Amino acid sequence: MKKFATGALLGFGMLVATATPAAAVGWYYTGYWYPSAAACEQGYQDLVNNPGGADLPHECRHTGVGVYELWRVG
Repeated sequence: MKKFATGALLGFGMLVATATPAAAVGWYYTGYWYPSAAACEQGYQDLVNNPGGADLPHECRHTGVGVYELWRVG
């Protein structure tokens, strides 16, 4: 039983240690806003200079005033 508890504690500690860097990354507002979701997505592609390329973590968030804000992971 003592070996099981030690192994479980060690395994849980490794899980927390490896998950911490990913949790430290947060979303930030880029300062760009667009009138539609499609324009926001195009604006993101223009911003990263990667038309039609792989999508990096980003979001086009609809606001209460009817615009879409571009958010990225930083």
